[in-house]
Amino acid sequence: ERCHRQSGVVCLPLQVDEPQACARQSLFEVAQEVANLPPVSGLLSRLQYDQAALNLVFKDNWHNLDWRWNVICPEPAHEVLDPFILHYTGPRKPWSLLPGAAFARLYRHVMTNDIFYAFWRERLRARLPGLLKVLVPK
Repeated sequence: ERCHRQSGVVCLPLQVDEPQACARQSLFEVAQEVANLPPVSGLLSRLQYDQAALNLVFKDNWHNLDWRWNVICPEPAHEVLDPFILHYTGPRKPWSLLPGAAFARLYRHVMTNDIFYAFWRERLRARLPGLLKVLVPK
């Protein structure tokens, strides 16, 4: 059974003498072939951006990374599991006023209050006219 891999985090070998190095060339060849296809072929509409091209090139020649390299929608409970890369793709973001996301305290500590509140003031200024139209209809 063949798995379709998602490309949230991809590590490609950079050493030419590694066996997978030929896949890099193949990846560019596939990209060129797809770019040069006539629109009527329909292949381009079936490709899911980079993920399908990577799956075509690497097929079964890949290794799973530890799940901590691609933590999606991290929750506060993930903090104790020491993730390496966090993808804040859900509604909870550490830069929100009420974050509820993993590492929100660390994010705020690094960002500092001055920068954090300047960021929020700028967002509020940009969104205030739209909010007022909704709240105060004519």
